[in-house]
Amino acid sequence: MPRYLIAIVAGVLLLTAVGLIIWAPNTPMWQESIALFTRLGAIAFLFWLAWYDLRRVPTWLMMVLPIAALVLARWPRLFLLMVPVLVVVGLLRGPLGPSKGPPVAAR
Repeated sequence: MPRYLIAIVAGVLLLTAVGLIIWAPNTPMWQESIALFTRLGAIAFLFWLAWYDLRRVPTWLMMVLPIAALVLARWPRLFLLMVPVLVVVGLLRGPLGPSKGPPVAAR
């Protein structure tokens, strides 16, 4: 996904949240919608900021982290077990590779 699309998605989500704050009625359902759009927009904005660093993360880690998050959401007590395991795995795998950096425009 190109980086500018992430910025567009973040902007649309945050503008939707602002629009709901201004024009939506003050009911619990609309307050939850405002919170949803604000949080998703903030997360998309953070992905946009960290895009080049995220490209350095190994594929196996990008697949393991969501699974670990789901396991921790279901069984929070496993957090005390998973943190040392992830630290050991990270130390054994070594540092992340060199940054690919921003794409260079072809001349």
